Amino acid sequence: MKRLFWIGLWLGVWVAVQAQNAVHDTGRLEFGVLGQGFLAAGIESGAIVPNFVYPSDAPDARPLLENFSEIWVGTAQPPVASALDPTPDGLVDFGEWVMTPTGAPQSQMLSPILQEVLTVYEATPATTPQLPFSLRVEQFTYSWNDPALPESNGVVLKLIVTNQGQLPLDGVGVALATNWDVDPQILAQGKPSQDLVQWDQERQASVVFSSLTGATGLHAATVLIQGPLFAHRIAPVQTPWTFNDTARAQVLGQPIVQPETILPNNYFTFVVAGPVRLDGLNPRIFLFALVGGTDRSDLEQNIEAIAEAVTRPMNPRAEVTDEGVLIGWDPPIRTDLSGYSLLRATDPNGPYAPIGPRILETREYLDTETAPGTTYYYRVDAVDTAEQPFGVPSEPVSVQTVPKPPRVRIAGVEVLGSGYDLTVRVRVALPPDLEATDLQLQLLRNESGEPPFTPIATGPVTETLEDREIDPNRRYYYSVRLVHRSGRTGDLSEPVLVETPPAVAATPSDFGAFRVAPNPFDRSRHQEVRFENLPAPVDVFVYTITGRRLAHLFSDGPTLVWRPDPELPNGVYLFQIQKVREAVSDGPEDAPREERPVNRFGKLVIVDRMP
Repeated sequence: MKRLFWIGLWLGVWVAVQAQNAVHDTGRLEFGVLGQGFLAAGIESGAIVPNFVYPSDAPDARPLLENFSEIWVGTAQPPVASALDPTPDGLVDFGEWVMTPTGAPQSQMLSPILQEVLTVYEATPATTPQLPFSLRVEQFTYSWNDPALPESNGVVLKLIVTNQGQLPLDGVGVALATNWDVDPQILAQGKPSQDLVQWDQERQASVVFSSLTGATGLHAATVLIQGPLFAHRIAPVQTPWTFNDTARAQVLGQPIVQPETILPNNYFTFVVAGPVRLDGLNPRIFLFALVGGTDRSDLEQNIEAIAEAVTRPMNPRAEVTDEGVLIGWDPPIRTDLSGYSLLRATDPNGPYAPIGPRILETREYLDTETAPGTTYYYRVDAVDTAEQPFGVPSEPVSVQTVPKPPRVRIAGVEVLGSGYDLTVRVRVALPPDLEATDLQLQLLRNESGEPPFTPIATGPVTETLEDREIDPNRRYYYSVRLVHRSGRTGDLSEPVLVETPPAVAATPSDFGAFRVAPNPFDRSRHQEVRFENLPAPVDVFVYTITGRRLAHLFSDGPTLVWRPDPELPNGVYLFQIQKVREAVSDGPEDAPREERPVNRFGKLVIVDRMP
């Protein structure tokens, strides 16, 4: 945050409406995503915040990527789209990039450790009249949030650049302008930076390190992973710490790869991909990485680990079908592929041999050449545009080719109990010669009678199953099936309808002022759902549309707050408000009275974003 006190005042208005960010925290580094072409962590009190705190688990951790680092897109002719621009009076103003109305950073977990943040911004003549083009950037950043992995030492930036005009745009370059301050004495007042820069051609990395520590000290790098390398440029940092469009256009227009610096200084480095032709509405994708290392060797290992991680197909899966083994997978982060190669082995350690077509253009394959009772291991390797495997296959996924379990049927059902103490007992007809050693029986339920059904219990093979998680005055459809320990399932039985006895109807005055707000619940704007004007005390139940109970809450006051799980999918959910009230006995006047529940039912809609 040094060097920026003099721009704090005019940034304050912008902060109030724009400075929303997301954070990658891998356990090894912290990297904020601000969007709008910035590589800064955010804006606080009107000042642009440096980024890339590394190594974040060290007591002296500090941000290594300085404030004015940014993303440029343009041609050899100015102007160039950027986050910041110098003003004629020596100050700095915002550049051409503008956040789209829905482009604020949004984070999600693609796996237990893989985090993705998306932000969208654009540069158009509508906001910058002198621009001769209209560009849109979808910026995805990725991190692996497991400090034990070498790839946790960096973040990946995938930039999807689209020409929003009708005419093609030639000679487009994309650059990461990064100002790394690695020199440890940068913390001391009044001491100039003593950083050096070297270009690592093998890894296409601009490497920055301190001349005071050399190869044994902290390192940082800007890496090009996908996209044609055009230039690597180095320039000393000068006030006002950013560049005008003429200087930017020269960087994007001259194919110069500077190998290194001789004298220590505070440097900007520019890694440029391109030039490419952008046809109208036809996006091009570029992949960069920002990587740290505790020394030169560690940095190189981390760069290579990240290059492999973005190349490896993700989430491989396999299941046995009647026709063979169906294998599927998700694409890797990088996109410069011609297809995939599928490998198979009968031992997890290999050897793996290719199966199927030499290049698969889809993300699934049916392996019909399998033997019964065999465990197979599959891995998927991406194939480059030269039709050669990258040699970075996915983790293996295994499957056992077992016969499909036989179909069973429901022989009968009955409802036991009364009020809210109900049990549905399901009797199952099993084949007389069933070998159940490796099998389990699964009970499934929904309220439509059509797939999908929700599994509610899986256990030993038995002729009787029970469901106690039910409510009165409901219609439930039940089905059963056998499941092999390998995961292969038998066919569902024909569903059987069960109608539970009705509860006492609610008196309208009990819930006359009741309401649920907000409904719909927009998770991008709301934090909680409020059940208001409740006739306390009450129990509140929340269910999926298939009848699976998600929450059981209690309120002894007029208002109840529920915070939906962030992982809860968008959709329609059911709620039930249950109040216990005194009712007249059905027997003689002197007979004991009983308390009967009064219910109110409704629907709650959960969405991500509403206009």
